[in-house]
Amino acid sequence: MVRILHLADIHLGAAFTALGEHATERRRDLQNALSRAVDYALDARHHIHAVVIAGDLFDTATPPNALVDDALQEIGRLAQAGLPTIIAPGNHDALGMPHSVYNQRAADFARVAHVATSPTPELITCVTLAGTRVAFYGMAWQPHLSQPPYDAFRATAPAELHIAVLHATLDTAQGLELHSRDVPVSLARLAETGMDYIALGHIHRYQKHTAGRTVVVYPGTIEGLRFTAGETGERCLAIVEVRAGQPATVERIPWNRRTVALETVDLSTRGLETADELARYIREHLAGEERITRLRLQGTAPFVVDAEALQERLQDAFFALDLIDESDAFQSHEVLAWADEPTIRGACVRRLQQKLEDATDDTERQKAELALKLVVRALAGDPGR
Repeated sequence: MVRILHLADIHLGAAFTALGEHATERRRDLQNALSRAVDYALDARHHIHAVVIAGDLFDTATPPNALVDDALQEIGRLAQAGLPTIIAPGNHDALGMPHSVYNQRAADFARVAHVATSPTPELITCVTLAGTRVAFYGMAWQPHLSQPPYDAFRATAPAELHIAVLHATLDTAQGLELHSRDVPVSLARLAETGMDYIALGHIHRYQKHTAGRTVVVYPGTIEGLRFTAGETGERCLAIVEVRAGQPATVERIPWNRRTVALETVDLSTRGLETADELARYIREHLAGEERITRLRLQGTAPFVVDAEALQERLQDAFFALDLIDESDAFQSHEVLAWADEPTIRGACVRRLQQKLEDATDDTERQKAELALKLVVRALAGDPGR
């Protein structure tokens, strides 16, 4: 029996532009997640025999040298302990991209890891793990050289176990558009490869499939990367046990230090009467100092939402908060009352109400909504009587 740590899509150096001032710390989170994963693999209690990284170790093909040095140091700790690391470049850090890190630093990687370089899947290396001969197969996408089919390879090496490491898109992945650097594969054809386990990367949410007798897994990211459904919630290490003649098994170890969340508050149904009550509700039900949250406000409240003030008020309740106000300001009880005022504020509201009524498309309606919210922010405390 061989135990393998299956990683993919770490995306070291990711920009995290949506996180603003928190981006630098979030990039460090990714480096720490990799370092902790190496610690886990080196802990003798876990009996890890090898590590595979199924693509997108880096977020770009040309990461800063300091970041590459850090990653090489971590992988080097595995090599020094006698644990082989097998890497298949991904689509973000593709070997075929100009000045790719896997070309520029090829000698450095060769000292600590086995990196796939073939434009189509073939044998990367054969090693003995826990007394068992294991063959690893993989590829690195390269323009003009990589051509489908990418799932027609076979277990050809003299070994007891056969494991493929691919950064690829399964035909079961719904709603994904294939791009020039994608590697499409099908479960039906993977079932014919003779692999005991296929370690995939590219899809960021955990998935486990069966192709004949072959177990096929996307481990998912070990820290959420974006405000998308595939990045939310718990992220895990994937620990794989592979035995000759038996289906591989996968154990998932919770790993993320911070959690990406997508939340929505419907102001029409929550019974919140004031901005203070809304802020309190968010703190009590949605907040957390390790949460990275995109929060959408929808529906209609009795009060006018000042999204900028609310965001500022709640910043200390989250690691990072992205507040999106989609509420219907025109139907707010407060704004409807303002429309009856003989004031500058009332005149502004009435004019914007007319613009909304005259709007002929969504763009015009959105402009009227935005204008009203700016007026509310400017005149909420000064009706101009």
